[in-house]
Amino acid sequence: MPVRFFGQFLVDEGFISSRQLKDVADHKYYVHRTLGDLAVKRGLMAAADVKRVLELQANTDRYYGELCIEQGLLTREQVEELLEHQRHHHARVGEILVELGHLDETTVREALLRYQADQAAYEPGYRRMPADLQATPAELVLDLIPRLVLRMGGIQMRIGGMRAWEGTGRCDLALGLRLHTTPPLSVAITCDARFGAALLNESRGSVETEASSDAVQRALTELLERVARRIRPGATPVEWDTLPPSGTAFDFISTGGDGLLILSG
Repeated sequence: MPVRFFGQFLVDEGFISSRQLKDVADHKYYVHRTLGDLAVKRGLMAAADVKRVLELQANTDRYYGELCIEQGLLTREQVEELLEHQRHHHARVGEILVELGHLDETTVREALLRYQADQAAYEPGYRRMPADLQATPAELVLDLIPRLVLRMGGIQMRIGGMRAWEGTGRCDLALGLRLHTTPPLSVAITCDARFGAALLNESRGSVETEASSDAVQRALTELLERVARRIRPGATPVEWDTLPPSGTAFDFISTGGDGLLILSG
């Protein structure tokens, strides 16, 4: 089965219509405000401070709230209050469908169980990596990239099935780097222009209808450089427009666009 988000699964399997899924996207609680957004809205932090903490977070796996406390920008009590607000105001797709009257709770639970079974092969730990990737940090990279994409701008991303990569089938944009790990690992991304533009717009906090190719490439460069810094500080700089001639390709979908992640040992 193809990798899918829960909402698309519900449409594909006949639980809801495309129009009802759009109702979810239009729901006022569907937009999940980040902790930094909430802090700015409440006058607790300046936008410049939010950006500075995001830059610090790019080099660490620590939580945003912890960094705000460490930097003296928020108290622990303020962070806990903001997190509590997030929990109460971030509704999931199933919850919104129930609230809108499109599904009942029993149907949502049944659909979720079917969805989890349908997508189990794409969950971390279930993939059987090719021999050339087993001793590399490939699993860490696949776990890290969706979290970085979400962190850079709230774009949800799911990684799907894998297949042999022989250098064909690249999308609109392509970028790669080689990590000097032991053994070495090449990490590349090729994606449609929509994904690159969404990553750029979200990381800027803007909504641009068009983005220059250079700006989009810089957004992809930043993504891969963050991967490199997490895996190995001081890794080789990103090589523009470079894809490995062979390796393993992983399909991905996102709320911004689709593409492939390519790993090669």
